[in-house]
Amino acid sequence: MGKTLPLTETISVSAPTPTQTSSVSVSKLVRNVTRGSTTMTESVFAQPGDVVEFEINVNAQGNVATQNVRVQDVLPFGVSFTSGSTVLNGVIVSNGITDNGLNIGNMNPGQNQTIRFRTSV
Repeated sequence: MGKTLPLTETISVSAPTPTQTSSVSVSKLVRNVTRGSTTMTESVFAQPGDVVEFEINVNAQGNVATQNVRVQDVLPFGVSFTSGSTVLNGVIVSNGITDNGLNIGNMNPGQNQTIRFRTSV
């Protein structure tokens, strides 16, 4: 025969305090403007005199904002930065990406920033 159990049991639930983390992932693509390439790829063939455009995508990850994000790119040997060509999310910004870096500010989790700039070989 069945048994009736009292409902006076105490149940305890605990949850760990979430850890606050922030980080960014970065990817870099390239296209050869001189040769008419319209698609960004991981590598490109270029000859002296060619104009090559780089695209750096920065994606904020974690569960809190990443503060004071600065992006700096070191160009391959034989490649020169084209002054005035740096664009952040479609807006021309000051040079600096290949020098001291470009400060793109704070980024919230899931936020993306796209930097494009041109060079000559």
